[in-house]
Amino acid sequence: MRSIPMAMTWELLTRGRWHLFLGLLGANLLPVLLLTALRIDGALDPTEPGFVTMQVVLVQLHIFTFGAALLAVHEFAPRHYTMPVASSTLVTWRLLPAMLLMALEQIFSTFLLNVIYGLNWPIWGPALLAATSLAMVWAALWFSEKSPSQPLYIIIAGTVIGLWYKSRCGPMFSQPTRVWSDVTPGDVLTLCGFGLVAYFVSVAGISRSRRGDELGSPGFLNWLKLGTNCPVEFPIRQRSAFRSTDEAQFWYEWRKKGWILPTIVVLTISVSLAMWLMFSRDPVALLEGLVAGGAILSAGGMLGGLVVGNCGSREADLDMGQFQATRPLADRDLARTLLQVTLLTVAISWGIWMATFAITTGITLMVSHDAASRVMQKLQWWYAPASLMGCWIVVATSACMALTGRATFWAKFWGALLPTGMIVAMLAKLLDREMQVWLYSALLVVAGIAIAGLAIWTIIVARRRMLIDSGVVASAALIWIGLIAIVIFESLRHAHGQVSLAIFVAGIAAWVVAPLSATPLALALNRHR
Repeated sequence: MRSIPMAMTWELLTRGRWHLFLGLLGANLLPVLLLTALRIDGALDPTEPGFVTMQVVLVQLHIFTFGAALLAVHEFAPRHYTMPVASSTLVTWRLLPAMLLMALEQIFSTFLLNVIYGLNWPIWGPALLAATSLAMVWAALWFSEKSPSQPLYIIIAGTVIGLWYKSRCGPMFSQPTRVWSDVTPGDVLTLCGFGLVAYFVSVAGISRSRRGDELGSPGFLNWLKLGTNCPVEFPIRQRSAFRSTDEAQFWYEWRKKGWILPTIVVLTISVSLAMWLMFSRDPVALLEGLVAGGAILSAGGMLGGLVVGNCGSREADLDMGQFQATRPLADRDLARTLLQVTLLTVAISWGIWMATFAITTGITLMVSHDAASRVMQKLQWWYAPASLMGCWIVVATSACMALTGRATFWAKFWGALLPTGMIVAMLAKLLDREMQVWLYSALLVVAGIAIAGLAIWTIIVARRRMLIDSGVVASAALIWIGLIAIVIFESLRHAHGQVSLAIFVAGIAAWVVAPLSATPLALALNRHR
């Protein structure tokens, strides 16, 4: 490379190509699924007021998802601090390519959704917002590096740009009433001002990090530091020796990974409650949001599963390190420990959501009994256990993918599957209503059979390799048969029940028990590669 800026840009585009590609797909996955479901149900009407709120939320989702992918491949490493360049140069060529990619991703995604679904959503305002939001959040991150008050700085930066964007879509502390379609010169100047402030804050933070100086915390956060400045002395509790290697391994895995997913759930509920207090204050709307939270809990469990299944020496490396691989534990014992951690973190996360849902339901029934009763009557008896099993399936399956240590393979797999689904959805628009229903039914049947077949294959292979015993196989078969019976019963109970949907759900149900065999298989593949 002829210059450091070119080398830094090449590093971003080359080494991070799969992360960026997956970030692009992940940012568009939920909008495509949501809008496709609305189109199938015949409820896709961009002129409805509800689509304004949807657009505001999806814009922020795009920014968060693709920004996280950029940060994963574009964060500063100690080797960057030794480069013979000024901190301003490092910051410039870290921010500019990332901000450009953020804007281009927003433009491409919005244009694609407009073409496929006829939404007519604005393009340029959200694109400028995405680039500026990235700069502000990264500035807060770099400025507060290695400081216990880092979350506070990030929250402040995100809140400032988020509230400003909310003011472009209506009153700041109420439901959005319009989309941000008219970008005025004042808006551009404001965003440029935010960007300049973020640049100078970033330079100050990187310069401090290169010198090795520490950032002081605000006075009310000093109590978080466990050191000479701590006003309270915490006694050190002596831990007794572990009774077995399994117990020691469980303690290690739980302390490292167990509280990640429950923490995400608590933060999500807290932020949602704060937004509800600012924008709605309708008890029924809060109850409906928590009902939807049961499905969101399953979707958000993928991040927790990737954390639980990461056995690498670093967070960004899925390949199992020597320290982990040489522990005196057999593959089946180590896999059993990971399954215990996964089950416990799922149970705690689901329990937090369920407790919040139960408390909110009781309060809502007292405040607005008739409206809350109508919401509760729409729920089926299987809603609560299905949300638990859905979260377990997503977390355990994503943990198995991480346990294989094959990040490139999974990037290519999802990189091929998701665009294929989007292409099928686009081509389905050319068919009439009857053919669309037939196509989606056929895809559900094929997907259900394929997923169930994969689960059966993992059980057979794991049993042949002595990674699970016959008792596990028999228990898995009985549980799956019981779930299939429940699916058939519910399908027959409803006259409009679709056979294709029942087959798909039965195939998904196989992955309630498939992680019992898939986990040791994936672990063995990673450990003995």
